[in-house]
Amino acid sequence: MRHFRHILVILVLAGATSIFAGSADKDYQSYEDNLLNGLRSDNHGLILSCAYQLGELKSTKAVLDLMHMLRNAESCDMRVIAALSLIKIGEPRGVYLVGREAQFNDSDRVCNFCDKFYRSYLNSQSEKPVEQPSVFAAK
Repeated sequence: MRHFRHILVILVLAGATSIFAGSADKDYQSYEDNLLNGLRSDNHGLILSCAYQLGELKSTKAVLDLMHMLRNAESCDMRVIAALSLIKIGEPRGVYLVGREAQFNDSDRVCNFCDKFYRSYLNSQSEKPVEQPSVFAAK
């Protein structure tokens, strides 16, 4: 009987997945909106997860929220994830802010990560590697 329930649950989930597979655009918008709502949560883990996933999606709708998180979050972890996601998205305002935070953030840890992310982005955008010294080292 127990195995029957497990099989039934698996079949129901598989059926539900195939039903929703046809409406990919609507699902993407819903998923993106849910992640944006998750950024406004009080749950630290949920915020980190949503910020990371928005970067993976390259969500341009999330840029302003991630910029706000990079500047104002109390946790260094949140700031680092926001910087990483902004670099993954690649929108100019977000990339610029990551470069500025590499120089002027209060946390040395955040500065170091922002510097690495920013330099990696610059290297990916040019044909030859950027040979400028780390902005973090100039501090």
